Amino acid sequence: MDSNMMTKTAELEESNFPNKIENGLRAAYHFQQLQDHSINEVLWACVTLMWMLMNCVHGIIKAIFSLCQRI
Repeated sequence: MDSNMMTKTAELEESNFPNKIENGLRAAYHFQQLQDHSINEVLWACVTLMWMLMNCVHGIIKAIFSLCQRI
C-alpha cells in the first residue's frame, strides 16, 4: 500500500476521534438516564423512538420515489 494513502487514512481516523468520544459520552449519559426510569418508561421511550425513525425512513423513501418519478 502507498505510504501517502496510509498517512491520509490515519489523518482521517484521527479527525474522527472527537466525534467518537462525544458519541460515547452521549451514549453513556443516555444509558444512565434509562437506568433512572422504570421499565415502562424505557419501553415507551423506545417505542416512540422507533415510531419516529419509521416515519423518517418512510419520508426518505417517499422523497426517493418522488425524485425517481421526475427523472
